[in-house]
Order: sequence, then C-alpha cells, then structure tokens
Amino acid sequence: MRRSRAMIMGLGLLAAAAAVDAATPGPADAQAIVRVAPPPLRYEPVPVPPHGHWAWVPGHWRWVGNGYAWVPGRYVQPGPR
Repeated sequence: MRRSRAMIMGLGLLAAAAAVDAATPGPADAQAIVRVAPPPLRYEPVPVPPHGHWAWVPGHWRWVGNGYAWVPGRYVQPGPR
C-alpha cells in the first residue's frame, strides 16, 4: 500500500512538472531577426481542387532556425459565408 501511494505521488509530481514545462515558452515562441532573404519562390503547378470552392494557398519559404525550408502549397476549405 505504501509503495503504491509513493508511486502515485511520484507520477503526480511528474505530471505537474510536465505541465509547467509545457507552459514555459520555447523556441517556437521566440522571435528571430533573419538577415538572409529567402530563395526565389518555387514553381508549383496548381492541381485540380478536391472540391468546387476550395482555395489554393501557394507554397512559401519558412525559416527553421538555421535556414529556409519550403512549405508546399495546399488547398484549404473556404470559411463560412
């Protein structure tokens, strides 16, 4: 009984520590000053939309800490009218 109570207490402390860590701002929340322009946009053929009124969002370059990574274009559902 005593051992299981200690284990439950330990798991509770571990969960609390994880919750605090999740609330702590990380690299995704940080802002960076990038002094290098992105490469030219890539040509992407626009495929046929999956449904009639979906909107095409073109691809773009995203800074990922030490360089740019290409984020491909995609279709998105239209918002409410």
